[in-house]
Amino acid sequence: MKAAARRMKTPSLILLVLFIVTVAFVNLYLGYKATIHHHSSSSFIYKNTKEREVDNTSKKDDYKKEQPQQQKSGIDNDSHSRKNYVDSNTDDDDDESFYSNLNSLEALRTVSTRTTPTHQACQHTQGVYHIQMGDIGGAAGTIFFQFVVSQILYAEQYNLTPWVHFNNVSHIVYDPLVHQAHQHQHVLLNPPMQARNATYVRRPGGHMKDFSPGPPDVSHSVSMHQLTLTGTGVWEHYFEPISDYIPGDTSCHTYVTMDLFLITPGLHGFTDYAPRCWRYHYLPDYVTQLHMPFHEWIAPQRATAARIVQQYIRLRAPIRHAAALVNPPASVLLGLHIRHSDKAAGRRVLETSEFLPYVLAFAQQQNTRYNKNDDWAIYLATDSDLVLQEIQNYWPSHITSRIRTFQALRSTNATAVFDMPQHHHHQTNTEVLIEIQALSQCHYLLHGLSAVSESALWLNAQLVSVDLEDPDERLTVAQFRTLLQMRNQSSSLYPARVRTDVWWEVDEDKVERIIDDATVNCSNYQGILLIHNAGGHGFGRSFFTTILNQLRYAAQYQLLPWVHLDPQENHLVYDPDFHDADNQTVTVLAGIAATVQHDSLGRFYPESPEVISQTNSTLTLHGNGIWNSYFEPIRPSKRCRLQLPLMQMGSSLVTGLELYDPSSIRAWHYDEVTLWSAESLPELRQRAHSILQEHFRPLSYLQQRVDRVFALTRESPLCLGVHIRSIDKQGKFRRKISLEKYLEYIRAFAEAGGHCVYLATESRTALNFLHKQLENENVTASLELLHQGYQVVRSLKGRSREWLPHFYASHHRVNAETVVDIMALARCQYLIHGASTVSEAAIYWNPNLTSISLEDSVPALFAKELSLLVSEELEKQESKAQQRITFTYVTETMKNTSIVRTPGVRNNSNAIVYLAQKTHSSYEGRDSFSNLLKSMQLLKKNYLDTHDGTADVFVFHSGDFTEMDWNLMQDALNLKGVLHLVDLTNSSYWSRPIHHINDNPADWFAWPLFSEGYRRMMHWFAIDIWDYFSQLNVQGGCHYRYIWRLDEDSFIHSPIRYDIFDYMSSQQFVYGFRMCAYEMKVTQRMWTMWTKRHPGFKPQRPIDLEMCGIYNNLFVADLDFFNRPDVAQFLRFIDRQGHIYRRRLGDLMIHSMAVYAFAPPQQIHRFLDFTYEHGTVNRTDGCLVWGGIQAGYDDDHAAETVSQFYDRYANCSDVRASYLGVSDLSPSYSHVSTSKKARLALFTVTAGEVELPAGKGILSG
Repeated sequence: MKAAARRMKTPSLILLVLFIVTVAFVNLYLGYKATIHHHSSSSFIYKNTKEREVDNTSKKDDYKKEQPQQQKSGIDNDSHSRKNYVDSNTDDDDDESFYSNLNSLEALRTVSTRTTPTHQACQHTQGVYHIQMGDIGGAAGTIFFQFVVSQILYAEQYNLTPWVHFNNVSHIVYDPLVHQAHQHQHVLLNPPMQARNATYVRRPGGHMKDFSPGPPDVSHSVSMHQLTLTGTGVWEHYFEPISDYIPGDTSCHTYVTMDLFLITPGLHGFTDYAPRCWRYHYLPDYVTQLHMPFHEWIAPQRATAARIVQQYIRLRAPIRHAAALVNPPASVLLGLHIRHSDKAAGRRVLETSEFLPYVLAFAQQQNTRYNKNDDWAIYLATDSDLVLQEIQNYWPSHITSRIRTFQALRSTNATAVFDMPQHHHHQTNTEVLIEIQALSQCHYLLHGLSAVSESALWLNAQLVSVDLEDPDERLTVAQFRTLLQMRNQSSSLYPARVRTDVWWEVDEDKVERIIDDATVNCSNYQGILLIHNAGGHGFGRSFFTTILNQLRYAAQYQLLPWVHLDPQENHLVYDPDFHDADNQTVTVLAGIAATVQHDSLGRFYPESPEVISQTNSTLTLHGNGIWNSYFEPIRPSKRCRLQLPLMQMGSSLVTGLELYDPSSIRAWHYDEVTLWSAESLPELRQRAHSILQEHFRPLSYLQQRVDRVFALTRESPLCLGVHIRSIDKQGKFRRKISLEKYLEYIRAFAEAGGHCVYLATESRTALNFLHKQLENENVTASLELLHQGYQVVRSLKGRSREWLPHFYASHHRVNAETVVDIMALARCQYLIHGASTVSEAAIYWNPNLTSISLEDSVPALFAKELSLLVSEELEKQESKAQQRITFTYVTETMKNTSIVRTPGVRNNSNAIVYLAQKTHSSYEGRDSFSNLLKSMQLLKKNYLDTHDGTADVFVFHSGDFTEMDWNLMQDALNLKGVLHLVDLTNSSYWSRPIHHINDNPADWFAWPLFSEGYRRMMHWFAIDIWDYFSQLNVQGGCHYRYIWRLDEDSFIHSPIRYDIFDYMSSQQFVYGFRMCAYEMKVTQRMWTMWTKRHPGFKPQRPIDLEMCGIYNNLFVADLDFFNRPDVAQFLRFIDRQGHIYRRRLGDLMIHSMAVYAFAPPQQIHRFLDFTYEHGTVNRTDGCLVWGGIQAGYDDDHAAETVSQFYDRYANCSDVRASYLGVSDLSPSYSHVSTSKKARLALFTVTAGEVELPAGKGILSG
């Protein structure tokens, strides 16, 4: 023992003991511990629940004690570098303070004393704004980020210097012990400051409680000689000061504060600039903007908050470095924030099982065939021990071994951490802020709705959010996997999220055009009626009742109508952002006024006009007239304005005409109307229809929108319109109809065999209810429920007149959406509705529409009667359709393909081919069938009509089309027997090649963004199509030589004045194409493999990675060329490498390599004579993202066609315009005549890598 004791005294043992003790102290360091494991046997949950409860209690008891010291060697200097994420909060100016202060987190218990003002804090502002509180019950993420950010924004708006010094109102973040509640500081102000409160501003048309903070109240300034501060102010324990203001700064003359009610709910709930973390359930509809997808709604708020955080908010160094310790950099970091307590305000608890599929996809992507990465980790932040246990027990070990977590105070039940007994707010503040900073250091963040998650996203604007609580469209696991796969790709290729299609934002110059109607014979009229007042109603009643009746009045008394609505008198339909135009001054002949007729109750309305003294006068027209934004203008010529006396009606006469004139057209029984007969409705509707036919001519953008929203994915001869008005149903003769009543009729319609229902409603609640009920009853399986979509201005909470759709978005948008609903309802055969102008307007538009008003005492049809009527009509139509297609086609088979064609008719020499589908598998929302019909109509108009009999038309498909569709196309296009409908479904042409049978598509590049069907399409045009026509020639006795491919969205806009196939043959061309796509870099790997396997191969032209890739959505190919042994060998090689499926090697690149390598340049032709369009449009924002249009030199109308295309997409960021000239073409284009070359300047509008601007020269083909 003595020997042992002597050995203990040796220097080496003393050092060893000191080292052990030091390590122990480091592990105790404030109770915080990073548990980072890299071996599958490790467990990041190392204590059971009881042990953790004891540990938590121990941490609370030890919290007040002096903390053990952190050794300098405990943190790697590089572990918190900014190598892998962008976050200015870690650009440390004071790193040394962390390392020199071994008690760094203990330093957060005190704040630095700043006592000397700069006297420049308000040098460029109007004063100081004191941020002194947030929500009473807000925790660290909410108070420190959300409420501070929103109040900084208020300060910016009114040019004030923000300053944070919290009081104890936000009690969840206030720690009396640490924040020194009993300490008071009195600062004398010399000179005194003018103290002002923010004013209360109520939103026009909003709820009675909708107050938000306005400018400082200058009318109630108080001279403040002393500022008394309680405690340390909380903020500077965790953050650096947001400004250099210190009380006593003489440059600050005004001191501004805000009442708690103005902070919340005012600033927090009712302003349009304060960022929110989610759609709080108590917010008004005009703030939550439910017509906008959640990710689109929150994106600008995140951007605003990120700007404020980057500019003003910086965590103190100890917190930043603690986060760097628990979550050091890796090449790829996935953050998980799983919150299980305090999920109030419209949120739900996300289970760990919801996170796991995404985590597995993340892990899988780190070890794929094309990506080997071992430097990845997962950082988990959670407030629940139960979450840790579930993950440890149920998640695979290869995942848990990669998880990093932070030993913070956590709950063992649903109780929030800050509500746990005897906890210390300073501790929870510190822990939450470390978690936020650690999450912000990741590359991807899986999370739900939480201020903690949002704060991390605000700290790092590059952090990719995957919100599993997104109520509208959360990323699927497959989309997340695609994001991971394409991490280093251009963001333009990322999966597109649904965004609001701003279809109503048309070119204002075109909409505002006002054309004088010079064709009208002025002598046929007694005067002019200027319609400038529409009664101050919403759009439906203003246009389809008030204006309608004034047009009726004008016709009755031979007055020439002129519609130009005045903004001041029509505030519910006037939109200053859209209807505001330069005022116009016109000369008119004044001198006519309406006589007035009084009824027995003393009410009056206009009768016949009478002439008064006539004089020329000047009339000022304000704005664009509103009407002209939706319908073609109604405006007399200058000649008529100077010949015919002008009459206007004041608001009282307009009201009288609508309500009291016995011949007025009304949508329902208004309260003020004493004489009303439901039996008179048919006659009123017929009169209204005549007026609509003459005057209501919608602009093209509205017609196009109706075509889109009423696009059926399958043929449906009958459609049921449903209009539900459930908000602002004022009037004693109107009543609300239960949604169940509407459901009764919809069910009856579906049971009778009806497939199409168009639903128009201003209530999101009604839409959601009907959709859910029909889905639960499996009615939607047979029924196509059409509506304008969920991105439409509708109310969720609107009751009575609280929050009406007029106030949610621009009036112009609401107006335009209303017109579209009216026109779409008018396309139906039956209409279920209540008393509403929108419903009546649809009936006015289509007098054959069967009206069933559920507000009638006895509806025109009961549900069962509607069912019988629909059944009978469907039987009649089915019988007629069947008669039309009997014996008009034959069906053949060839290698398990099914061919529908006209018997006995076949050209046998050339083929025009489409590979089509009714809806696109990779471009969601695209109406492929409508595109196909348009493409075929243009083909027929510009080629087939003048070259009848030169080719058969083949439409290949994978089960989408039927004989009925074949008949429809035959009738619509009159193709005279040349149409072949070929189903590839059961053939080898539409199956995976044998060498891909065991593939897992999840390993394929960019899957599922580009589906398996998309890859089969590439394989078909690259490999299979040549075999198909070769087999057809052998087995069918055909002689197909040239194959002309078009896509469903290939549009030939000008006549082709020669026989393309004869031209190809006479010039000995083996391949012809129209446009270039510069994507040849993708071929590098495959071309290198081919040349290494065939070292003696000498291509006709070396493959240059910068050269034109053949944009082969239009090509004309010689079948003999692709069947040549050397070309066929090359194609087999390409196929066997598997890159078509696995690497998305497109048929574009394969055609380009084959043609350039095996065909002499003089046998390759680029068509330049006809105008051609092929583009991919993002369905979410309507922007062109790839492809485009190019003028043809033989098209006299090319400039107009291409200009219209350019106007449509000019506002899209990726669209460019250029001209293609001779200098941009390869020398092989000798076929272009000298005279044509002289004027070869082809207007080109494209996006993506298609037809890059001039300068390619020989590389262009």
